[in-house]
Amino acid sequence: CVMHHMMQQVYLENYMTKDKLRKLAIRDQLTDVYNRNVLREISDPITGWFNFSSGIDISMLLVDLDFFKKVNDVYGHEAGDKVLTHLADILKASVRATDYVIRWGGEEFLLLYRGYSNEEVIEDLERLRALVDNRIFDYLGTKIHITITLGVSSSTYCDSAEHVIADADKQLMKGKIQGKNRVVARNIQKGLSENDAIFDSFIDSSHKD
Repeated sequence: CVMHHMMQQVYLENYMTKDKLRKLAIRDQLTDVYNRNVLREISDPITGWFNFSSGIDISMLLVDLDFFKKVNDVYGHEAGDKVLTHLADILKASVRATDYVIRWGGEEFLLLYRGYSNEEVIEDLERLRALVDNRIFDYLGTKIHITITLGVSSSTYCDSAEHVIADADKQLMKGKIQGKNRVVARNIQKGLSENDAIFDSFIDSSHKD
C-alpha cells in the first residue's frame, strides 16, 4: 500500500542519513582515510579487532611525513595538503581491506595490521618507505620529493592498544633522531635491550622535531 511504501522510504532515508553521518564522523575530510574516531568502533570487544588474548598479532605503525613544515613553508599550505592526500593514497593502496589507515594528526598516520608476523610487517614497511622515497610528487609542475619515517610496535611486546601506540610513537621518535626516512621497530625477540632503555629515557624527557 501507499502508506507502507512511504514508511519504507522514510526508514531508508533515515538509515542513509545516519550512515552518511557515521561516515563523516570517522573519516578525515582532507585525505578520506579514517580519523581517530574509528578507534572507538574497532575497540568494541564484539568485533574482536583489539582482542589481545586471541593470539593473533596486532601491529601498529606510526607514519610521519619528514620535513613537512618545509614543504608548507617553501611550496605553500595548498601544496602541503596535496602532498598529504598523495601520501594517504599510497598508504591506502598498500594495506589489505581488513587493515586500517588513520590520520593520526597533522602529518602523522596510524596503520593497523592484524595477522602479520613482525618480520612480514618490517618487510612490507621497508617496501612502502622505498616506494615513497623513489616517487616524485608533481604539484602544478613543481617536483616535490618526500620521505617518511615509520615507528612500529606489536601486541607481541605490548598488552593493550594504548601501550602499542605509545611504543610505536617511541620507535618513530628514534627514527627521527637517527636521521629520518627509515623504519624503526623494537627488537621484539630480545625485548627491552639496553639501547632501547637509553633511547626511551631520552625520548621520555624530550620531544621529536
